[in-house]
Amino acid sequence: MPIVKKTITARKAGHILVWASSLSPMQVIEESKHGIRGRDLKEIQEKTNFSNEDWSRFLQVAWRTIQRYRKENSLIDSASSERAILVAQIAERGRDVFGSEDKFRMWLDAPSFALGGVSPNGLLDTTTGMNIVKAELTRIEYGVY
Repeated sequence: MPIVKKTITARKAGHILVWASSLSPMQVIEESKHGIRGRDLKEIQEKTNFSNEDWSRFLQVAWRTIQRYRKENSLIDSASSERAILVAQIAERGRDVFGSEDKFRMWLDAPSFALGGVSPNGLLDTTTGMNIVKAELTRIEYGVY
């Protein structure tokens, strides 16, 4: 299946965030059903610079479970795979929209009027919240906020 080949190629090339951001919603579903590997999660974590506590919250699993995924390079369950891909998409999109990691992080941690006074980071613990953050990034990119 071509989607699996893309995953392997992207991981080897070290461009996992670019790969994740290029996935359509249907491809995210397919990749999530298949599951990403622990090494892919490790690379996403390293490229996004979120804390261990953040990742535990995003994936809704204990940090020890994440460490085991990474150590054993095992396939990650579909729900956690989907969340990891969505966080990778958000991180890549945020850097593109704001032009730098620092500016994106400032936006991510600040309360947002458009999001009802909640910081975007505070919404990243559910897939619905992640989709809201992605939509807000699109509105900012196109000047509709």
